Amino acid sequence: VCFTDFLEQLMIKAALGAFVSLVAAGVVPFASAADLGITYLGKVTISGTSTDQTSTTFSPTDISGITWSGAGNVYYAVSDKTNHVIQLTVNTQVNGTPSSAAFGTSVKLDNPDPITYPTPINLDLEGIAYSTVHPNGIFVSSEATNSIFEYNLATGTLAQTIAPLGYATARDNLSLESLSRVGNTLWTSNEEALADDGPISTTSAGTVVRLGKFDVSGATASPAGEFAYNVEKIHAAASGDTNGTSRSGLSDLVALPDGRLITLERS
Repeated sequence: VCFTDFLEQLMIKAALGAFVSLVAAGVVPFASAADLGITYLGKVTISGTSTDQTSTTFSPTDISGITWSGAGNVYYAVSDKTNHVIQLTVNTQVNGTPSSAAFGTSVKLDNPDPITYPTPINLDLEGIAYSTVHPNGIFVSSEATNSIFEYNLATGTLAQTIAPLGYATARDNLSLESLSRVGNTLWTSNEEALADDGPISTTSAGTVVRLGKFDVSGATASPAGEFAYNVEKIHAAASGDTNGTSRSGLSDLVALPDGRLITLERS
């Protein structure tokens, strides 16, 4: 799980237990969450540069998502400020405490719609997912376009676009924040409720999001279900917040090999 400094409260939840309320027609209720405990082990600072396939060297910033490469301590990360997938090496001690981390090479991704989204920051790439089942492809989610893109991991060429109809009414900057894949199953979710599904969270009530499931077969990914998931309320307004900008939401999720999901909420 990737933790970021702006999260005031981290809550990891396993998607098990009683059903949550159904909020949208055609959306299957999902098992609500049981809280899991987490223990802080430490942190490392990542600095340096990365060079992409065009021989351009840059300093990666604003890492928004991370996924395991399936090989040792190597990961792939995506930034919401650039159009790069960046290789990342993270070394840990036996108990999981991070000891060092460094950027490796990167791949520059094709812009799927340069007219509507002329710069990488406009795409707002948030989630990233990879599986050794399909080693040449990597998926990233775009919060700005409500879409998931698959790219060739070596060339950055766009392979396919998934625009789930269920997320067409996502609120601005509260869309596809997360992405995870195990084998041939891909998961995503919006950060807060769609306009059709109800209100966003407050300090007195949470919000309901849709967990989207996709079956990945060869070069295509097909919708396999949507599930309602109840996000906790904002635990407390941020200090100095007088205009209601404090938020809670589903920031990320991890698909486990046994079919369960671990979700990361922020508040």
